[in-house]
Amino acid sequence: MTENARRGPVEVEFVSGPEPGYRYPPAIGRTGLDRRLAVIQHASVPGCPDMVFDEDLWRALADFLARQTEAEVCVGRAVEDLGREEWTLAAFLDDWERELPEVRYPPDLLLARVQGELSLCMVTEAWAQVGGLWPYADSWTYSLFSATDLSGDLPAFLRERSAGRWTVSDTVMPSPTTEKGSRRSPRS
Repeated sequence: MTENARRGPVEVEFVSGPEPGYRYPPAIGRTGLDRRLAVIQHASVPGCPDMVFDEDLWRALADFLARQTEAEVCVGRAVEDLGREEWTLAAFLDDWERELPEVRYPPDLLLARVQGELSLCMVTEAWAQVGGLWPYADSWTYSLFSATDLSGDLPAFLRERSAGRWTVSDTVMPSPTTEKGSRRSPRS
């Protein structure tokens, strides 16, 4: 029995737009990729006592980048090092798959380039390791930066790929606003 078969589905939500006061990483801002769609994979999952990183979801997002751009996807070390150290996704996965599944974590950065120009970028935000404010608290959040709106295509792609592994939200939330320095969940 696989780990996924022993636990409940992973909840996936979406937020469109930057956070109040959010500073686009300068290296991404210079590329014109000014739209952000955050994919929030909640790390608290029924039937699992530990925080969950859903590798299948991450792989689906990497596949989305490749299909969306028809480009080779590369892995970068960090946003600050954009363009300096990169590996092909295939080379990264070869090394990654040699690690035990329980110690695999997503890379900080995925990049898709068309004819050398950055066309899509995904930045990993590891809120599962540090807490965070709603709606990101205790999540693996993947911020996709693009020149076009992905809020229709990406959720549909993940719903199609879900096969019951994920509960994919039917809505895309606008970026939360800040009132006097705090955020409140509409659920509270």
